[in-house]
Amino acid sequence: MKPTVKKVLSAVLAVLIVLGAVPALLSAAAPAASEKDLKFNEDGKFKILQLADIQDNQTLSGITKAFIEQMIAEEQPDLIVLTGDNIDGSSSRTASNADKAVRAMFDMLEPFGIPVAATFGNHDDQKHDLSKEQQMAIYTEYKCNISVDQDDTLLDESGEVVDLEGCGTYNVPIYSSDGSRVAFNVWILDSGSYDPDTGGYDHVRENQLKWMRQTAAALTEENGGEPVPSFVFQHIIVPNIYEALEEVPFGTKDSFGHHKKFYRLPASAVEGSSMNEAPTCSEVDGGEVATVLEIGGVLALVSGHDHVNSFQLPYPNEENKEFDLINTQTCGVSAYGLTKLRGIRVFELDENDLTTFETRTTKYEDVYEDDLGTLLKYRFVSFWSQLQLYFINAWLGLTNLFGVSNLVA
Repeated sequence: MKPTVKKVLSAVLAVLIVLGAVPALLSAAAPAASEKDLKFNEDGKFKILQLADIQDNQTLSGITKAFIEQMIAEEQPDLIVLTGDNIDGSSSRTASNADKAVRAMFDMLEPFGIPVAATFGNHDDQKHDLSKEQQMAIYTEYKCNISVDQDDTLLDESGEVVDLEGCGTYNVPIYSSDGSRVAFNVWILDSGSYDPDTGGYDHVRENQLKWMRQTAAALTEENGGEPVPSFVFQHIIVPNIYEALEEVPFGTKDSFGHHKKFYRLPASAVEGSSMNEAPTCSEVDGGEVATVLEIGGVLALVSGHDHVNSFQLPYPNEENKEFDLINTQTCGVSAYGLTKLRGIRVFELDENDLTTFETRTTKYEDVYEDDLGTLLKYRFVSFWSQLQLYFINAWLGLTNLFGVSNLVA
């Protein structure tokens, strides 16, 4: 039987990797930015708007839609990032309704013509038969979408091409304003849904991290040996968050339990940070933070998932390579949340100094404070989904007494 083209290419790439030639080849062949590539603006600025946990169904809330549309119109971001639970599969229930929910979301975003990069959360494909891969296929029908599933780019030890775990792991390079080089990189990672081994939430898997290291090596080579500054966006926060929080005695104000220990935000948290539930992460450290430290250049690891946590704090480590752990609250009104906290997050970059960045959140309450009619309507609708929070925290508090902290729902 003749070898397939895919196997021949795999064998060639395997030899090149062994010889250490892939980074050099990628570097030598690296083109300047094309018209389709993202670039810093002429003033050297670039703005990213994060939408976390829209988590709605086929009848997308009019209040959520109006708020997001207003925020996009006012902020005029250069990139929109969806960090999972883009729809609520558990209330969509059927593949047909899930299809409609995905289209309702993209129909809202498409008219702005702003690139949209999305990954998935634990609720996107829950309780219906429309897989993440099928949802990604719907994404690609929209011109604004730049989301992909970065498969067929990783080789195993034998040289065979292997698919990455999950769906929605890829990177988005952002070129310098003159288009000559990749000045910044946006990692988009699928952090999975549920871990079959622990029964808790999932995490980024090793072959995704291997792909990340491989891709980072090529970018670093292309950048003259220096890591390209970057953000990491995903749905579920890393378990290392508990290394960055302050452990306190039981009963301490603003603290929450995790495995019979209690934590609150540390003094190092950026002003305005808010934690209103224990971060619900994987029970397993899959090595993502170690990879982030290894590749270098990562300024922040950004997640959603915990609808009432909105914080920014440094991750401490002995190598003194600090990066920020950032969690962004829900931007929708249909999922559980806090009325006064729901909103969006914006990141602002300046190519003249990519050692740092600016980030801020804008809340419904901020936008509608002078519009009493809309504000009251928003508070009424939000109130009912806010009630879920009290049941969730009560359940988390109870299960924590038995050493279980994750609510899997």
